[in-house]
Amino acid sequence: MHGEEYGEYAYCMILHLSKDPFVGNLSITKVEEYLKNYHFGFSVLVVDGYTVRDGCDDERSKELQRLVRLAVDKVVKKVIILVCNGQSTTNTCDEFIGQINKLEKTFVVKVNNGKLTVDPDILYHVLSLKMPCSTPNAQSIPQEQDVNAYLLSKYSYKVSENYPQRNSSERKSIDEMSAQNSQQLVLGTQFSERPPPVVVLRSFVRHGEISYRKEDLQIGDPEFQVPSDIQERLLYKFWNKPLVGVRVIKLSNGSTECHVDHNLKQFTLDEEIQLDTGKKLLLKTRVRNGKVSFEDNDVKYKYRNNCIPECIIDDLQMRKADGDLYISLHDSDKFEAIIKESGKIKQVASAAVNAAANAVANAANAAANAANAAANAAANAAAKAIKQTNKGKSTKSKKKTFEFRSLGRNSED
Repeated sequence: MHGEEYGEYAYCMILHLSKDPFVGNLSITKVEEYLKNYHFGFSVLVVDGYTVRDGCDDERSKELQRLVRLAVDKVVKKVIILVCNGQSTTNTCDEFIGQINKLEKTFVVKVNNGKLTVDPDILYHVLSLKMPCSTPNAQSIPQEQDVNAYLLSKYSYKVSENYPQRNSSERKSIDEMSAQNSQQLVLGTQFSERPPPVVVLRSFVRHGEISYRKEDLQIGDPEFQVPSDIQERLLYKFWNKPLVGVRVIKLSNGSTECHVDHNLKQFTLDEEIQLDTGKKLLLKTRVRNGKVSFEDNDVKYKYRNNCIPECIIDDLQMRKADGDLYISLHDSDKFEAIIKESGKIKQVASAAVNAAANAVANAANAAANAANAAANAAANAAAKAIKQTNKGKSTKSKKKTFEFRSLGRNSED
């Protein structure tokens, strides 16, 4: 097992073994007897490709799987299975690896001509993960229970497969949203009390790592950071998968779930619409009877946390638009909306937005003129009132003097 980058000593360092670990060529029965008498942190089982090929026979297959299950039960952290020189039995090896990878705590690696088929850095990272420890002799979780949820009860989230189609909302409906902020694309970090489930990230995992490539990232919240433990478990579970869809959902109680969606497709504008140079797509979703949908099944793409101008929403509602909605941005503040109905593209875009902007500007000017007129009227009224007040004060003052004099004269009399 001497590779160009990692030799035997490197493997020993990874697994915390001595420089010259004991290696034995034992039968399956002998290995089982050995495993039954000891408990291990790690166990490394080396299997040649021809043994795996023979394992296609029912009896041999049962023996191999029984051995691996026993190792899983007796090992605290990880059972590493090295399948050596399986090039001539590729289909058989892939079938074997697929079955074994379903078991908890297993890690299968191919070694062809002494070289790993996985990047050594990935291998090192996976083996270095501090995975939840199992109790010796504890039964491994059956695959039937592990399909829908890779539960990590000691953490505040879980990684699960077969994403449930429950329409987890990425934002409230337009009506609910209007009560808070009619322009804002509501994200998981914006709610304070009992928010709905919100998709804060939708992308793909490439060899266990969440991808932020342009062609992969479909929904992202710049204020949300994926917990490191979720990232580690994705790496642990999918290090050997080239592309797997993933959603991270923030629940109303603040906890986070990670769901794997094997049916997620990459998003592209090819054969949909063409954006002019300098325009950035902000949102692609569905609009029905004038109402913009932010349900998970409808939102195909959402870029960061941008605002939708009210004039666009109002125009869509006025038109009772129905179809695919694309909203783009250019020059930092100019929004453009395009509707694709039954394959036909309708540009609500700059014309509608500019018209609305002009209407707003005209209304603002009218309001300003009205305000000026009101101010002038108020000023005139105030001046008149002051004049009248001064006149009244003068008359009243004279009257008092007259009355005083009158009283004086009466007292003299």
